[in-house]
Amino acid sequence: MKKGKELELVIAAIEKGLSPDAIVEHDIFLPVLVSNSGRTRQIDVVIRQGKAPRETLTIVEV
Repeated sequence: MKKGKELELVIAAIEKGLSPDAIVEHDIFLPVLVSNSGRTRQIDVVIRQGKAPRETLTIVEV
């Protein structure tokens, strides 16, 4: 496994430990908001906290 991927997993584990109620996702694709063609981008770690419509989304790039 590459060092970058290992670091992503470590960060995801730390975030989950700090915020046990959060949803922590690793290596996912999110839509590009300004794309008319439905493009997505790969995100290393995504932390979701709260409930819609007040959900907070934190993006971590390693």
